[in-house]
Amino acid sequence: MRKKLCVWLCIILIIFTGCGNKRETEQPKDVRAISAKWQDDQLLYATSDGIFTYSPADGRTENLMSDDIAKKDINWLNCNLSPDKSKYIVITMGHYDNTVEIRDSETDQAVLQLDVDKYREGVGDYSPPVGQVEWLDNDTIFLSTEFRLFIINIKTGDEIQVTEECSPVTTRVSHNTEAPYLSWAFNVKKMGDKLYYYSKRQPKTPGLGSIYYGDKTGEHELLKNAWLLLAVDDKRFVYLKETKPDVTETFLYDISIGSSSLITAERCLEEGIFRTNEGKLVFMTGNMTGGVYQGVIYNPDTGQSQIVDIYNGERDFPDQDIDQRQFGHFMGAFEQDGECVFLFSVENYSKSQEKYIEEYLAYSTRSNKLIEIGDYGDTWLVNMSVSPSGDYIVVTKHNRPGDDDFLFEVLKSDDLLRQLQ
Repeated sequence: MRKKLCVWLCIILIIFTGCGNKRETEQPKDVRAISAKWQDDQLLYATSDGIFTYSPADGRTENLMSDDIAKKDINWLNCNLSPDKSKYIVITMGHYDNTVEIRDSETDQAVLQLDVDKYREGVGDYSPPVGQVEWLDNDTIFLSTEFRLFIINIKTGDEIQVTEECSPVTTRVSHNTEAPYLSWAFNVKKMGDKLYYYSKRQPKTPGLGSIYYGDKTGEHELLKNAWLLLAVDDKRFVYLKETKPDVTETFLYDISIGSSSLITAERCLEEGIFRTNEGKLVFMTGNMTGGVYQGVIYNPDTGQSQIVDIYNGERDFPDQDIDQRQFGHFMGAFEQDGECVFLFSVENYSKSQEKYIEEYLAYSTRSNKLIEIGDYGDTWLVNMSVSPSGDYIVVTKHNRPGDDDFLFEVLKSDDLLRQLQ
C-alpha cells in the first residue's frame, strides 16, 4: 500500500512540475501590424484590431486599445506608456489627419485629446505634423512639431512653449513647390530634468546647426555645429560635429562637467550608433561598397574601444557568382557575459539572377563566427530591434515601399548565441 502511494505521489509531482523542466514560451511569428517597438521589456504593437502589449518572458499579451484601425486614415502610429504604466500616448498620422491622444491603460478610455492644429499653425506654406510626444513624468508630456516644443500638464491643461517662436521660413525646391528648411526642435531627448534637442535656425548658413537644452524656464544653445544622436543616460549623450568641411566626427558629451570626448573620427555606416543592454556604444565602419566592415564597441565609462573585423565579403562568402558587395544597414547589438553580437545586413549582386540579394547576419566577438540569421526571401526590407534587456529581438518584415503593414516575429537572443558557439 505504501509503495502504491509513493507511485501516485510521483505521478502527481510529474504532472504539476513537469519533472522540473520549465515550459518554453512560444514567441509570436508573422503577426501583421503597422507598428512595433520595445518599451522596457514589453513589446507595444498595433494591428488592425487595436494596440497591444506583449511580454516575451511569460508570453502574455494584453489589449491596450480596442479599435478598428483598418477603417481609419492611419499609415503611421506610435505609442508610449507613462512611467507608472497607468496611461499611454497614441500618435497617428494619415494622408489627411494627425492625432494625439492620452488614454487610460486600465479602462481604455480617453483621458485627453489634443488639438494638434494649434501646434502646427503659422509656419509658412509647410504645416509640420506632431510627430514626437513623450512623457516627462506621469502627469506631464512634451510635444514637438520640430518647429515648436511644448511641455504640457495633462491634468491641468497648462502648457509652456520651450522653444522661441519660429519664423515662417521655407526654401523653394522647384518653381511651385516649397519645402521646410529649418527645424527648431528635432530628436528631443529627456535627460535628467531637461530636454535636449537638435535645431537648425539660420537658413543658407554652413554647418549642421546646434544642440539646445530647455525646460519650463526657456531654452539655451549648448553646442554649435553639432547634431544630437542619442542619449546614453541622464547625464551623457552622443553627437556628431563637423570639425572641418566634409569631415564629421562623433563625440560623447558629459552634461555634469560640460566636456566632450572623441568616440571616433571615422564615418559610421548606415543607421549610426546604438546603445547595448549593458550600456556600451556600438557602431560599424567601412566603405559602403567595399565589402570589408569592422565593428566597434565603445565603453563610455572608460573611453576605450574594442575593434573587431566583422565581415569580409570575399573571405566569408566566396562566390564566383557575386559581382558587387555593398553594406545594407546596421541594426544594433546585444551583450551577454562579455560577448557582443552585432546584427547587420549586406547586399550582394548575383550575376546569374541579375539582382541584389540581401543577407541578414549576426557576428559574435567571442567565437568570431558569422551566421545568417534567417532566410527572408525577396522581402523588401527586414529590420531588427533588440529589447532593452538584450534577451529578445523583434524582426519586422516589409514587403514593398509604401506598404504600411508588415509582419513581425520575436526571436530569443539565446537561440542566436547557441548558433554562434
